[in-house]
Amino acid sequence: MDQEQTPADQRARQDESFLVMQRDLTLALASAKNLSSAYDVILKTCLRVQDVDSGLICEICSRTDSARVAASMGLDEALFTGTRIFPLDSPNARLLMAGGSACLNTAVPTILPKAIWEAAKLRATAILPIKSDGRVVALLGLGTRTRERIGEEARLMLETTANLVGEIIARFQAEEAVRDSERRHREIFDSAPTPLWEADFSGLVDYVKDLIDRGVSDPVAYFTEHQPEVWKLLSLIRVRNVNQAAAGFYRAKSRKEMVRRLIEIFTPQAFEAISRDVLRLIDGSTRHEIEIRTNTLDGEPRDVLVRLAVVPGCERTLSRVIISMLDLTARKRAERQLRESNRKLDALVLHLPGVLIRHRNRPGWPIEYIGGRVEEVCGYPAERFQGSGSLDYLSVLVEEDRKQLSEAVRQAMLNRRPYAAEYRIRTKTGQLRWIGEEGIPIFQGDEVEALECFLVDITDRKEAEAERQLLQAQLAQAQKMESIGRLAGGVAHDFNNVLTVINGYSQLAAERAQHDPALHGLIEEIHKAGERAASLTRQLLAFSRKQVLKPEPVNLNGTIRDMQAMLRRLMGEDVELVTRLEENLDAAHADVGQMQQVLMNLVVNARDAMPNGGRLTIVTENADIGEPEKARCPAARAGKFVCLTVSDTGEGMSEEVRCHIFEPFFTTKSGSGTGLGLATVYGAVERCGGWISVDSAPGKGSTFRVFLPCANACAAAAEPAPAMAIRHGHETILVVEDQKEVRGLVTVALRVYGYHVLEAASGSEALEMFASRDGRVDLLLTDMVMPGMNGTDLARKLVERKPDLKVLYMSGYSEDLAERRCELSPVSSYLPKPFTPDGLAAKVREVLG
Repeated sequence: MDQEQTPADQRARQDESFLVMQRDLTLALASAKNLSSAYDVILKTCLRVQDVDSGLICEICSRTDSARVAASMGLDEALFTGTRIFPLDSPNARLLMAGGSACLNTAVPTILPKAIWEAAKLRATAILPIKSDGRVVALLGLGTRTRERIGEEARLMLETTANLVGEIIARFQAEEAVRDSERRHREIFDSAPTPLWEADFSGLVDYVKDLIDRGVSDPVAYFTEHQPEVWKLLSLIRVRNVNQAAAGFYRAKSRKEMVRRLIEIFTPQAFEAISRDVLRLIDGSTRHEIEIRTNTLDGEPRDVLVRLAVVPGCERTLSRVIISMLDLTARKRAERQLRESNRKLDALVLHLPGVLIRHRNRPGWPIEYIGGRVEEVCGYPAERFQGSGSLDYLSVLVEEDRKQLSEAVRQAMLNRRPYAAEYRIRTKTGQLRWIGEEGIPIFQGDEVEALECFLVDITDRKEAEAERQLLQAQLAQAQKMESIGRLAGGVAHDFNNVLTVINGYSQLAAERAQHDPALHGLIEEIHKAGERAASLTRQLLAFSRKQVLKPEPVNLNGTIRDMQAMLRRLMGEDVELVTRLEENLDAAHADVGQMQQVLMNLVVNARDAMPNGGRLTIVTENADIGEPEKARCPAARAGKFVCLTVSDTGEGMSEEVRCHIFEPFFTTKSGSGTGLGLATVYGAVERCGGWISVDSAPGKGSTFRVFLPCANACAAAAEPAPAMAIRHGHETILVVEDQKEVRGLVTVALRVYGYHVLEAASGSEALEMFASRDGRVDLLLTDMVMPGMNGTDLARKLVERKPDLKVLYMSGYSEDLAERRCELSPVSSYLPKPFTPDGLAAKVREVLG
């Protein structure tokens, strides 16, 4: 029978078991190849402990506060088919993670859920923390199905095991993490779509250190000056690996074909471009990028963006550097094509007569493109409309025109249609220009992407339109004046027939009433009224240019001096008359009577403009008209003229009134005035070949300047011809007049003076009468205008029958005479209506001789 063991012997045997277990465990872990085999060794060792028949090792994930069953022994694997990860939410688990000792023989589950605890049929457990550097890296759990508890001896052995394997598990976990990281890195590296290189730059580091040891303080400057050394430096770079994308990029058959020196792959130009960046890596930088050009293995050039990045942990040795390449070939090609397209566009736009602009739909509508004759059209260089601090195009528009352009663009975007607008801009120098803009909104779906427009300088067109409108207005005015003139001439013609009868019979009646003073006075008043009416018709004829004029050299100074006394009486005492007459004034080519009437009407007009008195100034001067004066007054002509100026200090006129003052019957004098005064002046001056300019403003008086053409010689002031006695006659006169009253007056008047008179109411009747008398007629006195056969046709036929026949025409206006003068016989004369019996007799006697 064996001797009973003492406690000391039991303790010695226990210590010896601990040492054997530690030795065996250490030897077994040393031969373990990975963490999984290490876990198997640990569990097998622990299950040799008395009272233990199952165990598991759980790895701790502090990030999720959970434990993962990494290895188990003596337990059915089916227990962990649902999951191998369990939360550390029990009180004992939290106590263990906080640094507590083993949990022995607990009555509640510590790691495994209650369902798994019960399914495993464990009767006692022990949970121990496995630590490394004071941190719990795993939990070791042991259990028994045969005993109610695990003894103290087993606990001590388990704690010794846990303390022993903590560092080993941590080392294996770290190595596994490194291998896992390396695996993931390799997977990412190999599957990356971007060409990647893994290169070893450590040879460069050693080379540069050797240079520094040899006294080179600035390697960058050294390699700049020693180019051959650059190639030597870069030849030390070794390629460790490339991914499939890099092999495909360079069109290599396999990745092994690309594992060579970089100097064999990159072009010399590329190496020269990246040499300075490589040196920056040696100088401490960990990341760099540069654009270079390289060639594929079959020689195709490629533009790439090369990025150099040092793998973390290799900053000092540069033993691992990742080279990535982004293929820029397509982008560079597109950029070159875009530049070429822009160059062609710019060349094309430069030949356009305007400016092409593209606005982006951004706040403020910035200009994306502007080309063409920008400075020529807009007055600013193109660069002023682009870039930071650029000029807003809308700001150069005249403020009142901006709303019009904005509304046109808004309507175009709303209706998806082109637009057109005309507006004014102010250039850099302050000049105003007219711009014609046509544009169209560019849509991307339902949104406006841009606004494209074309601008043209239309200043010349606008000025031409304004000038054309002015000429059209002047033409309309001239046509209106011409129409009114024709009306006035027609009225005067008919009225002259009436006045001829009135004035003629009043003169005859007055001569017969010499013995009755009262009756004679009444008839004289009738005659005076007729003369006033005749003066009015002369004004109408002067305006309508149908009055006979006798242009001759006129001395305006003499005319003004002769009329000065009458003009002073006409103006009244409250108007001061001032004259400034040029001493050596040229003679004007005009009708004396017309000029007297012009002066009289201008003075009357000035007097009426000064109801409270003022000053009237009459000035004469020679004027040499040039281009500047022609530009200011469209009616002006270049050359030498005589200028008559009549100015007053009266009320003046508005622009609206000034535009109508020469129109017949237009007057501002309520209740008085015929409206023919200035119209007569206009007609008379224009018939003389001159023109009138007017300057006036409300409250500043008016100035009329009459320009008349110069005559070849000065004319002395005309003296009235002495009155001559009218001789009687006995000749035969054929009177042809369609107006019965006028014909009766002429017949009576001629018979008073002894003439034998034949009367005819028409041309055909006159021909018959002439034939019946066998041509025994001395004078044909005929009206110019008659229905059927007019006076000139009648005279021509009679002169053909009797070439020495004298002819005297009478008419209310001279238009027909002026048009038909070439058709008249050399012996014809003209008598204007209205006329008096004495005037008729005198003219007849003059013609008959």
